[in-house]
Amino acid sequence: MSDPESDRLSPTGQARCEAMLDELLEVVKRTQRARRLRRRATVVGGCAGLVLLFVVFTWPGALGPAPQVANLSTGRPTDVRLAEAPRPPGCITSVVKTDVSVLERYRAVPQPVVARMDDRMLVQTLASIGRPAGLIRFGDDVRLSRPVTDAELNLNQ
Repeated sequence: MSDPESDRLSPTGQARCEAMLDELLEVVKRTQRARRLRRRATVVGGCAGLVLLFVVFTWPGALGPAPQVANLSTGRPTDVRLAEAPRPPGCITSVVKTDVSVLERYRAVPQPVVARMDDRMLVQTLASIGRPAGLIRFGDDVRLSRPVTDAELNLNQ
């Protein structure tokens, strides 16, 4: 165990210890004050930012005139202009027009998947692609006289 008599400081050490304690208490107070001010500034700034966002997105006309929306059902092009804002010198303003006919020009036209042809057209088509064949009939069954498909000719490999 420690002897209480040996733990005592000299009067000079005691004075230095109290001076250090006063310095430490002052540093702790300054740190607490700085933290409190930072916390308040953060809360006030966040609230102000939320209020500003609320005003900008809910107040009519806060962002300037609302751009016109193109209505494709009327069939007329509609001008859409950017919201008026200060622009640097030399900035070019563009006007965007809606072209209603773009849908008709780029509409996909379905192509027929199956083409109907008679016997004569089938024989001529096969001859034109270099795979001539004749037709053989057995009652209601019709067959080609030779192989004409890629699978039959082993061309898929």
